[in-house]
Amino acid sequence: MARTLTAQGLIQLPALTAEETVTLATKLITTAESADALPGNARAALDDVKTSLQQLSAELTKRGQLAEDKTAAREADIQLDRVWSAIDRFLSAWAALEGMELAEAAATLRQRLFPDGLSFLTKSFNAEWAASEQRLEIIAAEKHEGTFDRLGGTAFLASLRRAHEAYGKALGVTKAKDAPPAAPQVREARDAVLDDVRVYAAQIVASVTRKNPSSEALAETLLRPISTWPTRRGGAASATDGAPSPAPEVAPAE
Repeated sequence: MARTLTAQGLIQLPALTAEETVTLATKLITTAESADALPGNARAALDDVKTSLQQLSAELTKRGQLAEDKTAAREADIQLDRVWSAIDRFLSAWAALEGMELAEAAATLRQRLFPDGLSFLTKSFNAEWAASEQRLEIIAAEKHEGTFDRLGGTAFLASLRRAHEAYGKALGVTKAKDAPPAAPQVREARDAVLDDVRVYAAQIVASVTRKNPSSEALAETLLRPISTWPTRRGGAASATDGAPSPAPEVAPAE
């Protein structure tokens, strides 16, 4: 049975993450553009590498934006947790001063705000925002701003409102956020670049002939970014995009 010969099957590349693929492809492009000329159809193949590389860069940018959104929400969540926890400790300290009118007011306010302790801070982001909003409504509806003022806790209340507002914005609750970008297709874009790199490398290799010794030297120069790429123990990439390149590694040239 005849075998189908393709660049994907003939050209072996190291196992690469998406970021490493960007680096390797960029090195190949830089090396090629410093050469006087490229053999055969290598120029067209290199143009394909450039095009797919642009797409991979765009997908990595999308992934970065999604990561930034998640980070902002986590940071806002942490800050709100800190403020509510501080208010709980503040009211608890006042409530411990038995026999004082302000101590009773603090104990009453603490019970209204935290009947179940701080367990609401462990809920999902959206559920926690709703619980925080409910407690702010209690403070406003029952005139507890005055209690905070008499206890010397106006700064706590101001910090709480700022943290709650920032949390709502980060979650897109109180300020509409742009529609989230489509899920980044990093793995697919990386594989497309690697396929185009294989085709480009195959064009370079195919240009080598015994009657033209300089062709071998040119090929070695153009493909040096691949041949000198450092090997990784175990042959697997620690890919942030979820999977290494399906092709095995090659050892660097001596």
